[in-house]
Amino acid sequence: MSVTNWISTNVFADNAFGSVVATPEFEPMEYLDQPWVTPQNIPALEQHWRELANTMDGWADADPFVSPT
Repeated sequence: MSVTNWISTNVFADNAFGSVVATPEFEPMEYLDQPWVTPQNIPALEQHWRELANTMDGWADADPFVSPT
């Protein structure tokens, strides 16, 4: 029995619907000793972030009850 299933059954008392604790199907600690991004890619990621932020800012400005004219 996996640790997550034991915790789910014995701590959360949820044995009817399976585990309430997410169980990854991969090794979550496998690449924690490596960087997620190289320094060369940081400017591209910043640009992508700005584009997403601008798009989402537009959502806040949109009024769903007023049709554009």
